[in-house]
Amino acid sequence: MASVGIWVKLSSVGPINQGFYRMLLTIIIMLPFTYKSLKGVRKRQVVLSLLAGLCLGADVLFWNLALMKTSVADCSLMVNLTVFIVSPISVFLFKEKLRKEFMLASVVAFIGVVMVIFSAATGDNGKSSIYGNILAMGASVAYSGYVLFVYKVRDELNNNAVVLISSLGAMIFLLVAMLPVEGLIIPANSREWLIIIAYAVCGQILGQGLVSMCLGKLNATLVTVISLTSIGISAIYAYIIFGESLLPMEIIGMIITIIGVFMAKQYS
Repeated sequence: MASVGIWVKLSSVGPINQGFYRMLLTIIIMLPFTYKSLKGVRKRQVVLSLLAGLCLGADVLFWNLALMKTSVADCSLMVNLTVFIVSPISVFLFKEKLRKEFMLASVVAFIGVVMVIFSAATGDNGKSSIYGNILAMGASVAYSGYVLFVYKVRDELNNNAVVLISSLGAMIFLLVAMLPVEGLIIPANSREWLIIIAYAVCGQILGQGLVSMCLGKLNATLVTVISLTSIGISAIYAYIIFGESLLPMEIIGMIITIIGVFMAKQYS
């Protein structure tokens, strides 16, 4: 998941088209190997998975557009506010109990994320915009819906089926949004296709697939908190690929985030 922003930045294909291809390629790659997981799926499970897909499609739409308008740092901050949306909703919907220690761990992790993001946003590579930040906040809200719907259906439905059906829902959402805004853009060369394929594999098949699997084993809030570690990993990717160096405050923030995630695991 941490590499998603990198692939989006590398591609010259329109941001909504990128999201559409991500879902389309996911279905094409996975279907021959996982179609049997769709046998016996009930209507309620299909509906919940499609709703999860619609939320995922909105998340990808807002996230990709935000990356075109603001810095990766600001996008990461806004999207990782998901934990503060999922946590209170999980208490009411799933009757999950949040210990005080867990909430403290969430705060610690969030402080670390804020240090990483704002130190990057105020550095030489900072390029923030209010409009882009609002789009990224929209991605956070949408992804919260995805997490909650998947968590609701994951206990009773195979992980492969969840990924396939939710990818279909996301693809339909992105297709409807794409056609009037960007139209259908065909990647111009093999480099563009490789970027799109890598984006699909890393972001959807491996990324969302593993998130869905974790949601069947862990509570929704813990999975969201653990996802905060993608901030530090993204910073490492950016350094290796784009030569972006880490500021001292970023490194400290990464360490604080990891401590917060470890605490969350202990008290979840």
